[in-house]
Amino acid sequence: MLYGAGVCGGSLNAENVKRLTIIQRVFLLKFMKVYKTTSTQVLVVLAGILPHYLPVKAEFQKFQVWVCRSSEFGLVLDVGELDHFVKLPSVPIEFRIIDLKPQISNSQFEVYTDGSRIEDDCRLSVCILKNEHLFKIFKFKLSKNNTVFLAELAVINFAVRWAKENGFKINIYTDSQSSIEALWSASPRSAFLIETKMNLYLAGN
Repeated sequence: MLYGAGVCGGSLNAENVKRLTIIQRVFLLKFMKVYKTTSTQVLVVLAGILPHYLPVKAEFQKFQVWVCRSSEFGLVLDVGELDHFVKLPSVPIEFRIIDLKPQISNSQFEVYTDGSRIEDDCRLSVCILKNEHLFKIFKFKLSKNNTVFLAELAVINFAVRWAKENGFKINIYTDSQSSIEALWSASPRSAFLIETKMNLYLAGN
């Protein structure tokens, strides 16, 4: 039933969710052998199965991220000079410890970021969704002197700057645990990390 979900999942509205729920309910009633008056919500809990529209939405979002990563990269992102060491006392205290909220409820966009490096090819992409529909894609290359960590950090920094410059509220999704831990760190020494934390701080205020 998930065939084509990566493509058609973007058209999943309330009516389509209702249709999927009705179809799933028929199978759950036969599978669980319970009274027909049992609610669908109870059926999915008893069966230990997710409501079918949730995997459909997940497949669509994964496909959108894949599209961002697989497209041709035509732009070169200028991140300035190579990263360098900064003495901690010179870093303003408000930029050392920032409040990273797991998610905000009034987000206008969901932003998926990804950076990668294969040999000398360092790339990053930003996939922006609005109401679960593709809104915009940014794709960049970095010079071969950059690391995959800097690519992951640069793409987060770009997303924050994009939101700040346009006055948007966004949720950012990244699979880079090292970037998250670096942003949580209270002792940043990397100039580029400090710049990213500064933009996050300013965007939150």
